Amino acid sequence: MLKTRRQLAEDSERHEVHASVRGPGGATASAGCRESRLGEDGSRLPDVAGQPLASLLDWLHTLPTNEPATLVPLVGAALVLILVWATARRKQSSEPEPYKDPEEQIQALIARNRYDEAGQMRLDQGEFDKARALFQNSGNLNKVALCYLSLKRHHEAAQVYLQLGRHAEAAHYFQLGGAWKEAASSLQQLGSLREAAELYERAGEIGKAAHLLRSLGDAESAARLFESAGFGAEAAAALLVAHGREPAVLKRAGHLFEEAGDIRRAAECYAGAADWLRAAQLFEAIREFALAGQVYERAQAWSQAGAAYERAGSYTEARANYERAGDTLRAVQLAQSMGNLLDAGRGFYELGSYERATEVLQGIPPNSSDSREATLLMGRIFLEKGLFERAKEMLRPITPEQAGSKEDLAPLLLLASVHERAHELLPATHLLERIVAFDPTYEDVAERLERLQEQAWGGSGSSAADYYTERYEIRDEIGRGGMGIVYLAQDRDLERPVAIKFLPAKLAAQANAVKMIRQEARAAAAMNHPNIVHLYDCAVIGGRPCIVMEYVRGKTVRELMREPDPKQKRPLAPRLVAEIARDICYALEYAHSQSVIHRDVKPGNILLPEDGSAKLMDFGISEVIESGTRPGGGTTTKGTPQYMPPEQIRGLEIDGRTDLYALGISMFEMLTSLRPFRGKKIMEQQLTRDLPDPCELVPEIPEELVVILTKAAQKRPEGRFATAGEMAAALSFYLS
Repeated sequence: MLKTRRQLAEDSERHEVHASVRGPGGATASAGCRESRLGEDGSRLPDVAGQPLASLLDWLHTLPTNEPATLVPLVGAALVLILVWATARRKQSSEPEPYKDPEEQIQALIARNRYDEAGQMRLDQGEFDKARALFQNSGNLNKVALCYLSLKRHHEAAQVYLQLGRHAEAAHYFQLGGAWKEAASSLQQLGSLREAAELYERAGEIGKAAHLLRSLGDAESAARLFESAGFGAEAAAALLVAHGREPAVLKRAGHLFEEAGDIRRAAECYAGAADWLRAAQLFEAIREFALAGQVYERAQAWSQAGAAYERAGSYTEARANYERAGDTLRAVQLAQSMGNLLDAGRGFYELGSYERATEVLQGIPPNSSDSREATLLMGRIFLEKGLFERAKEMLRPITPEQAGSKEDLAPLLLLASVHERAHELLPATHLLERIVAFDPTYEDVAERLERLQEQAWGGSGSSAADYYTERYEIRDEIGRGGMGIVYLAQDRDLERPVAIKFLPAKLAAQANAVKMIRQEARAAAAMNHPNIVHLYDCAVIGGRPCIVMEYVRGKTVRELMREPDPKQKRPLAPRLVAEIARDICYALEYAHSQSVIHRDVKPGNILLPEDGSAKLMDFGISEVIESGTRPGGGTTTKGTPQYMPPEQIRGLEIDGRTDLYALGISMFEMLTSLRPFRGKKIMEQQLTRDLPDPCELVPEIPEELVVILTKAAQKRPEGRFATAGEMAAALSFYLS
């Protein structure tokens, strides 16, 4: 390994000093010293500089050794001279030798770790990058920064100033280098917060800029920046500080809090802005149901208030709001959950939900104070359902032999009505006589008694038309269509509302059609199912045949699909469609077990009562309408072409699967708001075209529901569900 010039010089000096202290043999030491001189190429040089020392040593050898008094001082002086000479020699060897070439001098400085001097020479030469490296080795950061600036490398220079803690210079040069974020950080360190905020905004660090402006009290600017950065909660808070709690400001703040997920503060802002509905909805979202109920009340949204109070466990407030909303079903259900069974039973009865009313009323203990009223109501329900024997069994235990008080009159009158409807005129007459004996003015008992006595003893009585006119008070028209006109009427005898359907006038003159109506009505009246609109009677009023049916407060599926715009249908939610279809399957399963086929299942014939169920109506009447209007009164079964399966169109034998096809087509329409086969040549499409994919119209329809309706609407009957019960089971599985 080659040694540097300095190392060689130091080695030479060590050799010379070592030789000078060896004692005798000075000539050899002198020669060794001379040999220790080396050139730049490592070769040895004659030590001319060492000759005075050699002469001194030779002189010391000539001194007489037998004269100690003289020898000792002289030797001491010689040693001092040797030390002085060695020191001078060492100093001389440490001085740099003059160089003619600057590069050589720089390399020599580098070799001696004198980087700062070497760097200065490079800087003077304009070699800034090399100078920077040398200054970096020496730790001279100021000169490093200067070199970066000379190289126009402002960002690196700023970083060096940042290391030095010189934030002003760092900020300046970061800006020159386009490093806005770092410049802003340096200004923030200096306390120049507004300038720092401007640079943070320029750097896209909107949140930091907004926080600085907020700390400066500039809430409006902070709100603007927070909002643009997506910090909704901070923006809303700053907005409120800047502009106060004006309604418009509160509404805007509520929107920002909501976007940020701070739902409570959002709800409070909306409430402060009198946006009650939105505030209540948000309180519900965070399960603050009592607050939601209070706010819904402010909005007079009684139904929503009732639901919120119910979820909060405030049942009294909930029931009051349901009653305000006219939501009898929910009020009744709540009464049931509160244990008010009599009120619940009355409510279900008023809704026409006889099964649920009976179920609730039967839960009242016999020793309860409400037991008698519950029994009366159940007796009325059985009467209206045509279950006369059950009604009599229910009423007899509470009906006295003789009326002893006003309270005894109600069961006597109700039991008389049961016997009258069962065509047991004499028992009905005897019961009415007991009432008249106690109070002749009680309701219309005297007139009814006179009429029954005439009928029971063969009196002439009234004509059929007059009888029905007296019995039914026609009120409002509630429906109109191809099947005729439907009126709401009051059955005076049974004191209940009924629906009376007058068939089209063109049928009234056809004896065959009227006969068929009576036959179909007789078959339908024999059916008793909660999902079938019950037929009570077949009558003639004003010379026109009509059907007297159960009055169900509600709307058809077709009417529901046309809300809120009657001119445009809307699709229904998939779960609601499945629930409706399942109820109709229950109705069809029962009807098919009675050998009755509906033949015209469609949304217009599906009624939705207020209790949330679905009922099928117009059993068999469509067949009468279609066949009765044919020339000659033919008997070919027909329905509505858009819902008819191929075998019905071809006039082939039909069975219960015919109704399932129509239900599948109806489900398609309910889910998409469109019929699958429309336009011209509907029957030809039914025979030849496959069912379109409903998901192409409404992609959100669940695949499981599509499978069910597609199977129901297969062209071949054997490809459909075998029974309505099987289809109902598939729908139940989907709903579960």
